[in-house]
This record gives sequence, C-alpha cells and structure tokens, in this order.
Amino acid sequence: MKNQYKKAIWSQRRPDGGELGLDASDVNHLQQIYKKYEIIPETLSCVSVEFLLQRETLSRFIIKELDILLAVEGIFEIIIVNSRSHSNFFRSRDQVKYEFSLSTNGRYKLLDADQQENSGVLKLRYKKCLATLEASDEITSWSFGVISDGRKNDFITRLINSIINQKIPNFEIIICGPYVIPKELIGTNIILLNDVKLKQDIRPPTPAKKNKIIERAKYNNLCIMHDRFSLPDNWFSNFKYYGNYFDILCLPTIDTHGNRFRVDWMSFNYPVTQIKKQNKSLKYCKWTHDAIIQGGIIIAKKNLISKFMFDERLHWEELEDMQISKQSYLEGVFINIDVNNYVYSESVNHVAKKRSDFRNYLSEFYHWRRGYISSCLKFWLTQRKYFSEKGRK
Repeated sequence: MKNQYKKAIWSQRRPDGGELGLDASDVNHLQQIYKKYEIIPETLSCVSVEFLLQRETLSRFIIKELDILLAVEGIFEIIIVNSRSHSNFFRSRDQVKYEFSLSTNGRYKLLDADQQENSGVLKLRYKKCLATLEASDEITSWSFGVISDGRKNDFITRLINSIINQKIPNFEIIICGPYVIPKELIGTNIILLNDVKLKQDIRPPTPAKKNKIIERAKYNNLCIMHDRFSLPDNWFSNFKYYGNYFDILCLPTIDTHGNRFRVDWMSFNYPVTQIKKQNKSLKYCKWTHDAIIQGGIIIAKKNLISKFMFDERLHWEELEDMQISKQSYLEGVFINIDVNNYVYSESVNHVAKKRSDFRNYLSEFYHWRRGYISSCLKFWLTQRKYFSEKGRK
C-alpha cells in the first residue's frame, strides 16, 4: 500500500492533476478502490464525487469506497445538480443526502450546502467524525454461529473442524440448538446456547436462533451458517486478501465437485411474484438493489446487523432471507459478493449446476415460465375441485 495522494475525485471523466482520479470505469462492485490503487485506508484529507451519485445504480458503492479512503476529520464533497424533483432519470438532492447518511451510518456532519448562483449546481461538504471500522474490529477476529436442530451432529462436527482448520488467531463458535460435542473437540472455543422452542407451533424458529447468536457474539466479524455448510481450507486466507471493509458479504457456494448453487447470488423481486419479472440467479459481475442474501449463510458486521436483526415473526421457509435482505438495504448496508472466495454446501433444497451461464439462464427462464403457467392452472383446478366437493357434502 502507498499513500502518495491527499485527495480523490470521482467523476464521469477521469480528472487530471496530482489527485487520485476515478471515473465511471471504476464503478465495479468486484474491486475495491483502495486495493486497486494501493491506497492506505483512511489517509486522504478530502474525497469528492461529481454527479455520479445521481445516476449510478452503484451509488452506495461509490460512497462507501470513498469513505474507506477518507481520514477521520477529512472532508467529503458531493457535487450534484440542484433539484428537488424525484425522477427516474436522476436522483434528487434529498435522495442523494438520504443515501449518503444511511450509507455512512451517521458518522458524518454536514458542514455546508453551497448553492452556486445561476449554475444549477449544489455542493455538499461533510466532515467525517468517526472511523469506518470500530477500534476493536480486526480481520483476525471472528464469531461463527451454527444453527442446529439436533439431527445432524456429524454435519456440525465437520463444519466446526473446517473452522478450526482455518487457524484464525481469535475465534469462537456459537451453536444454537442441540449438539453433542465429540471428545476430540472438548476444550475448543465452542459455546452452546439454549435452544429456541416455540409452544404449540411446529415451525422452526430459525431467525430467533440467529438473533441469539448475534447477541452473544464477541467479535464484530460474524459468519452464521446452517449445518449443511463447511469452509474450504483457504477460506480465511482468501478473506484476509479481500480485507476487513465490508457490510454484508455473499460468497460463491459450490458442491465438492465445484458446481455452483445458483441461489448464492440472486435477484429477488418484491413482492415476490410478478407476472413479468423473474426471481433469478445473477452473474457475479452483476449487481442490483434487489440482491438477496441466501438464508443458509450470512457474513456481516455485528454493529450493523444488530440495529435491525432478523424478524422473529418469521420462521424457516417464510422468506426470512428476503426480509433480512430488504431490511439491510433500507438500513444503508451494502450487500456485495467476493468472487475470490467460496464455501461448500450439501444439496438440500437446491441442486448445484455445472452448465454454462447461458444454458443455465435459458433453463431457469423456461422453468420459470412453465412453472408460472402450471401454478395458475393448478390454482384454478384445485380451487374448482375443492368447491365442487364442498358443495356435494
């Protein structure tokens, strides 16, 4: 890492001069700016972005990447078209300020808003008051959580061993649910929490279990998994390469043969059923506001997710993963994916696929359309049969 710059300017066209100049080609969620240009985080005295926050889909990415570069007490400048009109073409000034305040988690103060006469331009100047990461937040410290229903002791043991094999300097493994610790694992950093059980209700309270793990977690780096997952031997070394700057991070999910589970990076519409829109897998190079965190594994910062937690009104198979994804986005969290790392999963509700992306997308589209038509027919035929039989009673 080097520190030859004092200021970064992000604009539609790469600026000239001695500053770090960034342009639209740098808007890429798969590459962090401080790594791309070898900048020591939180060392620049000023960062500036010109108009991009009003047009770019990845406006939250731009804000967060510049925040990583900016030192505490530094100035964050935003230059925008001074308009209060909300439109599809560009964001209003209120929308830009909304996005900035959420994305930076309230760590900035607005110093001034300079409305330049007759230019139609507004310049916002914010001061960074708190560091991007908490003082105790280290990449070498992790809290792992495991959800157990007591039926797959061997799966959990395998998962625990895959965590221990990472040789992370500081870690703990928190298990919520029944688990019998094998003799060889007694004395390791395993914490057993009392299970969550519902009275006169057969639904698995998965969100409530995850919340217990979050509340108990000692470290800010959280990784909560269902028992079907395990970590490859290079998981932690890959994570150290990615770095400690993330909010919520998805990882490619594969089986032991390297085939992808295509629920690892998905676009989910809201409401979940729309005639002309498909809930579909995404290429890793694509990003959308509707990206969903797969329910089986969540990698997140505790200080961020603790502000909203999992919705305990919901249970397993009640779209709790979509709910936490929507809550995260509304709270200013940036959901991203690291394509240089991965996790293993067993085939449970989904099957891993080896075919090319193009063939997979064709297959998914075909099955979606066929499934929609089939579901419509099933609904009307089942309803008709029900009322017919009910009328004969």
